[in-house]
Amino acid sequence: MKNIKFILFAAVLAIAAACTKDNVVAPETEEVKTVTMTLNVTTENDADTKVYLKDGVMTWNSKDYIYVFSDEDIDNATNRYVFTNAGEGVFKCESWPSDRTPKYALFTRMSASAEAAASYTANISTRYDNNGDASKDQIIAVAQANQSLGNANSFGGNANISVGAVKGDAETGYSVKLENVTGLLKFKTSEAPAKITFSGNNNEIVSGGRIRLRWDEKTENGNPVPSWNKISSEGAKEIVATPTFSWSEDNTYYVCVLPQTFSSGISVTVETMEGKSYTQTSANPMTLERNKVIDLGTLSAPSNQLVLDVMAAIPTAVSSTDDTITFPNADKTAWDAAEYNLTIGGIQYPFEFWAGINTYAATAGYYYDAENVFFQIGYTYGYIKFPAIKGKRLLSVSVEGKNSASSQKDFAVVEVPYKTAVSNYAEFVSLDGSARVALYVGVSKVWTFNEGEGGTSANTSYYLQCRGGSGRLGKLVLTYVDAE
Repeated sequence: MKNIKFILFAAVLAIAAACTKDNVVAPETEEVKTVTMTLNVTTENDADTKVYLKDGVMTWNSKDYIYVFSDEDIDNATNRYVFTNAGEGVFKCESWPSDRTPKYALFTRMSASAEAAASYTANISTRYDNNGDASKDQIIAVAQANQSLGNANSFGGNANISVGAVKGDAETGYSVKLENVTGLLKFKTSEAPAKITFSGNNNEIVSGGRIRLRWDEKTENGNPVPSWNKISSEGAKEIVATPTFSWSEDNTYYVCVLPQTFSSGISVTVETMEGKSYTQTSANPMTLERNKVIDLGTLSAPSNQLVLDVMAAIPTAVSSTDDTITFPNADKTAWDAAEYNLTIGGIQYPFEFWAGINTYAATAGYYYDAENVFFQIGYTYGYIKFPAIKGKRLLSVSVEGKNSASSQKDFAVVEVPYKTAVSNYAEFVSLDGSARVALYVGVSKVWTFNEGEGGTSANTSYYLQCRGGSGRLGKLVLTYVDAE
């Protein structure tokens, strides 16, 4: 990521000859000609802003290219041209229409080749105010959630997004200063990682999907800079970074993240080449700014951390002999709370399940659906009681919904479960005071708790409870740490 300036040069246009017959001048037919336009690119060595680092020096990759949008037909989805890297910081377009003026430039190497880039769906459009009058322009781009780390001490070549407005004219030349859209998380790992996953703890959009880029909403030092907004429900709740180079404990990793404030902190999960997995999480709010770096330090597996993957244990649970619950695919109604031991890591942990308020006797209680891979927590106010572990406290609860979007359900982590309906929905909150979370397919949530008042204590059980109907989970991971 970096600040970039380039100059646009156009070739001299040929003059069209007029056709005559019998001394009568025929109407002149103009043909839109194309010219070769060259972009001379210079870079600045700013530690916080870069496109690609090689031996600590910013440079362009040979596969980099830039999209340039013209001033005409602003709402035409095809109104953008690919400028390829010709080497030595020079970018070139062989077929720039001679009757167009460059207006915006976008860098985001989402495609592996210039040929593939030609089909990229980035486009520019005009915004309109509440009265329907034309306002400002916006560029639609795609933020990459799966980031391949192909170079040590740098970030994924497909992850950075930079954009800028072209200035100048045909006579004096054109220039553009590309401004970075994302911020960076920087970290090292104590073991060779196979995959690194980043997420916000409050279901934030961190990357992925199309985003709107604008210049008129934020300024830095009095100058407009790009900001982003999501489009509809698009966007990813986590970023998955995959290193493809030889690991060293000195290697630095960078992940490009859409800038924002993470009100409940962040979580980073490292899966090592040896098959181990651990999560570092913080409940403290964190603000990631555009064009800035937050250093997370070195990620290491905590020696005092215990991770229980409940969903991995439920399918292997032994079917019961009574009528309250069957694993898998129970079709029985279970209205009384029942305790079952789940074996995780060779150790049995006691969990308690309650189907909830018996409103419709024909509705199935809690059960595991092996075919569709979800666990139904129960009916209204059904819950799962987590085990109390000696000397440890509950640090985090990570879940993923499996209900349909039209049938989303509310969840909360509570110290004392509700056994009757809550008249005011706002009262259904987690033990840290956070509001209930609506979960459905594709929506994840991580609750992270501090120790003490408003948090969790040692040797104590807590509950994941659902209100509003039968809540379905595709993921449930509990993390415990030693109590202070």
